[in-house]
Amino acid sequence: MSVLSLALLVAAFLLAPIAVVVPMSFSTAISFEFPPPGYSLGYYARYFTSEEWIEPTVNSLVIAVGATLFTLLLVVPAAFGCVRYRFRGKSLVILLIMSPLIVPHVVSALAYYGFLGRVRLTGPATRGTGFEWPVRSRALPGVSMSTPASAVAKRFE
Repeated sequence: MSVLSLALLVAAFLLAPIAVVVPMSFSTAISFEFPPPGYSLGYYARYFTSEEWIEPTVNSLVIAVGATLFTLLLVVPAAFGCVRYRFRGKSLVILLIMSPLIVPHVVSALAYYGFLGRVRLTGPATRGTGFEWPVRSRALPGVSMSTPASAVAKRFE
């Protein structure tokens, strides 16, 4: 089996669920039915006009934007500093940035929820008050691993 055929097989395996779910989202059926008996934007109209879906969506977007900005503002300068300079405690800085990879997701989620519950920062009215910190910390290692590669590449230009 060639590399190309293996890549195409993996791509088909990954895209097959999307090829089923997306047409079903436009279905006129009341429950899941594939192939759909007809097509409609009914589910999307209900989603975008329902207050019980819009508020969580806005919460998710606020958390995502906050986590992205925080991660970029913190990790990109730290990664450039770790790649381009020598300083005492460099290993500790790298360890702290990569520490969310070491702790399992469930353990950190329980710890965050326990702490945020004690300081009353859980619930629907807490948007922008701290609940996005767990998301921010989970994004740190990914950005810090990809940024040094670009910093090193720029050094040799």
